[in-house]
Amino acid sequence: MLLDLSVKHEEPVWLDLIYPCCGDCPMTAEITPSFASLSATAKAVNDESDRINKLIRTVDDALGRLNLGLPVWLPHPIIQDPLPTSKSILDPNFTFMGYDKLEKQWSVCLEFNERYDKGPGQKYRLRDATRENKLSAVSHLEELVGEMNRRAQEKLEQIAAARKITEDVIGKLGKLAR
Repeated sequence: MLLDLSVKHEEPVWLDLIYPCCGDCPMTAEITPSFASLSATAKAVNDESDRINKLIRTVDDALGRLNLGLPVWLPHPIIQDPLPTSKSILDPNFTFMGYDKLEKQWSVCLEFNERYDKGPGQKYRLRDATRENKLSAVSHLEELVGEMNRRAQEKLEQIAAARKITEDVIGKLGKLAR
C-alpha cells in the first residue's frame, strides 16, 4: 500500500505499511500508543528547534547590523569529537566558533578541523549547522560576543594610534611646506 502524503491520514495508517493485517495484528495495540507518544515528542523537539533557529537568526542579524567587519574566533574548540573513521580517541576532530565573512556575508560561523593545529577547515554558518552543533554552540554565544567586544576595542586602539601617527606626519609635512 502506498501512503498518499497529500491526504491527511489517521495516525494508525502508518501501521498498514509495516503490518498489512493492521486491525488483526496483536502488535497494533502495543505500537500505536508508542507511536502517538513519539509523534508528540517529535513535534515538541521540532518546535523547540524552530525556536532556537529563530533566536540564532536574530543574534546573527543583530551582529550583522553592527557592521563590525572584523573576523573573531574563539581561541578554543567548542566541540571535540573522535573522528568517525578513527580507531583511536587520540585522533579527535575540532569545531571552532567565530564571527567571519562567508560568501560575502558576515555571520556567526563554525569551522570543522580534523586536527587542532591544522590550517583553515570547513566553514559554515551556525544557522546552517546540524541541530547538535547548534545546541553545542549556543552556550558559547555570550563568550563570542565578549571576544568580539575585546577585539573591537583592540582594533579601536590600533586605529586611534594610526590616526595619531598620520596627524603627526601631516603636521610635520605642514611645517616643512611653510
